[in-house]
Amino acid sequence: MRLQPRRTSESPKRKTNIKLSPIEVAFAEGAEGEIASLEREVWFGDAEKLKRYRADFVIETHKVAIELDGWQNHHTPKQLLHDAERERYIERAGYRVLRFRGVELTGAKANPQKVVAEVKAVLRQIDAEREDQQQRAKVHYEGQLKALKNLLSKEGASQARLERELQLTNARLAERDKKITGLESHKKDDEITTLQATVQDLTREYQQLQANSQDYESQQQRAKTVEQNYQDTLLVKENELKQLHDQLNQYQQAHHVQIEERDKGELEQSSQTTWLDNLLEFILILCLMFLAFTSGAYSLGWWHGLF
Repeated sequence: MRLQPRRTSESPKRKTNIKLSPIEVAFAEGAEGEIASLEREVWFGDAEKLKRYRADFVIETHKVAIELDGWQNHHTPKQLLHDAERERYIERAGYRVLRFRGVELTGAKANPQKVVAEVKAVLRQIDAEREDQQQRAKVHYEGQLKALKNLLSKEGASQARLERELQLTNARLAERDKKITGLESHKKDDEITTLQATVQDLTREYQQLQANSQDYESQQQRAKTVEQNYQDTLLVKENELKQLHDQLNQYQQAHHVQIEERDKGELEQSSQTTWLDNLLEFILILCLMFLAFTSGAYSLGWWHGLF
């Protein structure tokens, strides 16, 4: 199997003679003759070349990208962050990313055939998913085709009924024509007029049958429109009712505040009036006591002794 770098119009320019790393060589040798359509050093990037990422291997037929991570270039936080960003970018391009560590391909515990077998298992799973999707799509389209055939069958039955009615009409007209030939000459004109009126009536009935089928669909559309308008009107009325309810709540709150302010003012005024009344009453009592004292002192002759 010959692995060559792939270029696309959307991929940035790059060197073509990139030497394979040991883990890439081990994977390529293990995949020799086992995995078809395997490409190496595939670049992903946008047309403006603002971003570009390289995948170690790509299986284009199954939209699978294979990343081989050696310890030297894939262990620092910065390198791991770049790997995660590259993986997300490749997945957004529509590929499934399979990532393997270098120790799985080189070293004492390496097993390249196990890695290749895992890749082949993923490819078989993708093939099974595609076959399942195709089967479901086939069932879906067969159901649609069956429904369409049933609809055409119903329309064909309606058309056959109209054709039978037309044949009956033609037969009645032919019968009338035979009767006309046997009538007397002075009655033929009246019969012809009657037959013409009958033909017009039958023609109108036939046109009415055709119009009824069209009116049914238009009535359904109008019913949907009326229902939608009703729903819109109901929504508008609900919004108006909510606004009125909010206004009523605001009015009640304002009225409650006014009542509280009025009661507070009346309470303050009542307290001031009570205090003044008590003061005047106390002064009046003092005056009465003074008058009573002076009157008693004068009657007892104490007044002259005091003054």
